[in-house]
Amino acid sequence: MERRWISILVITFALFITIELLFGSGSGNKKEETAKVTKNNIIKNNVIKKNVIKKNVIKKNVKSLDEKKQVKNVKTPDEKKQVNSKKTLTERIVDVNGPDYKIEFTTIGGRLKSYVLSNYLDTRNKPVELVQGRNIADYPLNFKLEGGEQKLDYLSEYNVATPNPGEIDFSWSSGNGLEVSKKISVGSEKDVFNYNIVVKNSSNSAKNLGTPIISISGFRNFEGNGGGGCASGCSEHSDGRKLVDLASPKFLVGDELIEAQKDDDIRELRPVQGDVKWIGIDRHYFMLALISKEGGYNGIVNYKLKNDRMVVGELRLPELKLGPGEEKSFEFRIFAGPKYRDLLKKVNAGLDKSIDFGWFWFIAIPMLVLMQFFYSVFGNYGIAIILLTIVIKIILLPITQKMYRSMNRMKKIQPKIKALKEKLGDDKEAFQREQMELMKREGVNPLGGCLPMFIQMPVYIALWRALFSAVELYQEPMGLWIKDLSAPDPYYVLPILLVIAMVISQRMTPTTGDDIQAKMMQWMMPIVFGFMMFMLPSGLVLYILANSILQIIHQGLMLKMPEPEYTPAKDGIFYKLMNKVQASSEQMQRLKGMEEEAKKRREERLKRIADKRKRKKEKRENR
Repeated sequence: MERRWISILVITFALFITIELLFGSGSGNKKEETAKVTKNNIIKNNVIKKNVIKKNVIKKNVKSLDEKKQVKNVKTPDEKKQVNSKKTLTERIVDVNGPDYKIEFTTIGGRLKSYVLSNYLDTRNKPVELVQGRNIADYPLNFKLEGGEQKLDYLSEYNVATPNPGEIDFSWSSGNGLEVSKKISVGSEKDVFNYNIVVKNSSNSAKNLGTPIISISGFRNFEGNGGGGCASGCSEHSDGRKLVDLASPKFLVGDELIEAQKDDDIRELRPVQGDVKWIGIDRHYFMLALISKEGGYNGIVNYKLKNDRMVVGELRLPELKLGPGEEKSFEFRIFAGPKYRDLLKKVNAGLDKSIDFGWFWFIAIPMLVLMQFFYSVFGNYGIAIILLTIVIKIILLPITQKMYRSMNRMKKIQPKIKALKEKLGDDKEAFQREQMELMKREGVNPLGGCLPMFIQMPVYIALWRALFSAVELYQEPMGLWIKDLSAPDPYYVLPILLVIAMVISQRMTPTTGDDIQAKMMQWMMPIVFGFMMFMLPSGLVLYILANSILQIIHQGLMLKMPEPEYTPAKDGIFYKLMNKVQASSEQMQRLKGMEEEAKKRREERLKRIADKRKRKKEKRENR
């Protein structure tokens, strides 16, 4: 019975990991190409082409006060304007460089063109890029007015000014009384900048400007198409291709976090209306999010999947009507960076809910905090994971101790249980009754071996989820051959060691089933479980390996320790419950026997009546 329950627990844990791998988030976004020259994007026959600006580009550098930030306004000469049949577009790029980021804004739509995290590298050793739009239409932070008297779309060309270091002012005028300005302020707050939009009616008449729409977007990479690599397993696309860069919609409406990861989920994601706190593109370890600065705008959120590659999210605000000289401002903050929990909590917009700690978040978060403490002391997350595993093992030691002792007692009474089974034969009721009495006399609780394991499972799952979601492990080396604890072991050393450790542990664990079941547990379960570890981040495998080694040490010590004296088990909750179950079962059997007896008597009576009628019929025929 113990082996059966252990098998169920191991399979449950394996299924939990499999579900997380199938439905969990992907890794961070990877920059596809680092541009060393400024480029012009032009529209011709609805196709965006790129022309490299020649060396006579005028550059103006503005130094920041703290000398850590540099803003430069790159202007295209008038003679380099490209003209198509519809309109002339001139793109100007405004760069904002900090110690750990490089940002590019474009005057076409006044939008974000590039956001590079200089301190984080993808699997190709290039800085992580949070914006991967392939053309102008794909860039995030677009603002447009739909269905009104004035047209404002993603091709609207803005003028730009940099009045102060770290500040960018975009302005656009329709020439017919509509003015739009965007002010971007990249301050000292890490990974967060202000994004304010002001719409003004400078005409002498009221205007219906339609629906204001602010958009955010993210690009998804496929294997072999410029993607980096999966930190925690790749997801299969509907056509069989492997997604190595997920761009998952996540948004907070009221207090409800809504997300979608699979293609079908994104396509079927219906518009949601309410108090919108933020909308974002989640990449497991990184995020780009548009945050309502006033605590939430009443609007409609809608996401769509464009050509299976681009995820576009829109925040649609109520219809905007302005009187003469009236203006309306929309204030936002933009978060673009790694998903450190402390950093997200400082934003104070519920953005920390984007980190998925799973069902047991209330256990996972303290574990993550403790792991960070160990890292602050030793400076190595590999050591921090091992120490965290030791602490958890010590906390659960009394429960584990009780489990091993119960399993040992159960093993010792197996011959007596076998003798009872041979003695009572097929009388299941008598066997169950005698077995319960035997366990009670021998001081064995049938749940003593498996119940502690059920108690430990939430702790282990919470720790697993904390490590799975921790950006702290992203490209953090353990030392030796492990260069990235968030990526699988490149040489599969840890998974192989884990299989060996699990086999040793299974051979040391007391067996209570038959030999075939014991051999299956000793070999098949470790191999199957170890095979799954090949796909997991090495930080998770390290935690499971450390726990298995500690378990072997504990089992070895238990075998050397004298077994404590035992007393017959008292009529505790379990035995009282089992007695009630047994009594109920016996009563049901009695009722079943009474029903069968009544049925038998009824059948015999009907048979006698039928025989009597048959004899009367034969007697009449003989006459």
